Amino acid sequence: MKDKPTVYKKSKIPTVVGIISLIIGVAAGVFIINGKQLFRLGANENTFPANIRVSNITEDSVNISWTTDTETFGFIRYGQTQYLIDKTILPEDESTGTTHYFKLDNLDEGKKYFFVINSKGIDYYNEKQPFQFTTATKTINLNESMVIYGQVFSDNAQPQEKAIVYATVGGGSLLSTQTDRDGTWAILISSAHTKDLNSYILLDKKNTLVELEILTNSKNISSVTTYPQLAKPIPPIILKNSYDYRQNATHATDDYVPESETFPLTDI
Repeated sequence: MKDKPTVYKKSKIPTVVGIISLIIGVAAGVFIINGKQLFRLGANENTFPANIRVSNITEDSVNISWTTDTETFGFIRYGQTQYLIDKTILPEDESTGTTHYFKLDNLDEGKKYFFVINSKGIDYYNEKQPFQFTTATKTINLNESMVIYGQVFSDNAQPQEKAIVYATVGGGSLLSTQTDRDGTWAILISSAHTKDLNSYILLDKKNTLVELEILTNSKNISSVTTYPQLAKPIPPIILKNSYDYRQNATHATDDYVPESETFPLTDI
């Protein structure tokens, strides 16, 4: 946290030493995240932010999350212009971890915001510019309340705390949550907006596709494909595995629960 962001300056006549230093610095500080360059001189590949995502976008709040390959302290700075990023969000318990999950609230409806990620005292930008998102506008939600839930285990069969669970419902905007100490999680999928944030996804519990991604870092990732009526609960999820429960939909009823493949599910 004590490190100051690097200031990039232009030089009219760069020296040989300056050019060599710049090449070395860029080689050490440019990473590709989701096809985009993430810049910061002196960056460490084990602590740079990967899997950066904005989720749960509403008219007044969002969640921002990322992972690191080693346990690291991270936080977010944000603001309404890229030139005045004057607010800071710290972890609730100020602890380190490989998953970093933050909620920004009290935002303005339909407004653009800019943010910078700080990981182990180093600021990270999106192609030399702050990351950005736009909040949703108020609209009517015609869905009945619909929740999906389950439990996540590590690959050695222990309940996985603080894994991030991402859900894409009907191709809409991203939803997310974090697992509790016992690995349990729940997501209100009836709150899913369309990608343009102008309306809500109209859910069909038998046919709307639910795609989940669960991760603790870039190496521990699981995926699940299912339908809402098959996800109450989803059978236990073991990290580093993929699951597709769509074939169970042909004989599913409203109270049908897919058979657990590995562990009994703890009640939420």
